[in-house]
Amino acid sequence: LFTRVNLYVGLRPVEWLDASLVNYFHSNPLGDPIHLCDGSIKSSPALVVRNAKHSAIRGNGEMRTILLDKLDQSKIKHVQEWLKCISKIKSPELMRLSEGEIRKKVYDSMQRAIRNVLNEANWQGEKPTIYSTRHQAVANARADGLTQKEIAALFGHSSTNTARRHYG
Repeated sequence: LFTRVNLYVGLRPVEWLDASLVNYFHSNPLGDPIHLCDGSIKSSPALVVRNAKHSAIRGNGEMRTILLDKLDQSKIKHVQEWLKCISKIKSPELMRLSEGEIRKKVYDSMQRAIRNVLNEANWQGEKPTIYSTRHQAVANARADGLTQKEIAALFGHSSTNTARRHYG
């Protein structure tokens, strides 16, 4: 489930702990709501994420909102299911840990599971990691025609150079 949803949005694994699914209301450049023909306000499902790199030079702010309006309902359901899984393991004790300690406690077991599946399938070549899903999501965004600025914003980078340098 993690692999599937992270290929959609490419979050850093630790960013899922503070992610939430919201209904995003669109507005024009002046901040006024955009209304549809029926008078309702245009809205889209969105993921609100605490940017893990917000305190580093590479980050583009503490929070980012990722519109999910290009995902169909089955993919939105996958995101909801993953967020439910995360909510089951999220605790005040876990949230007090460092990013490295969270990785060991939560994500290392996921990585071992991926490695075991690939070994059983006699996978040849370099084995992907759970972080590989982020790299693939960047590649998918490029293939979908997103601009460098859009990719930087989507993945929480302050510079368009970061994605080019780190996500070749």
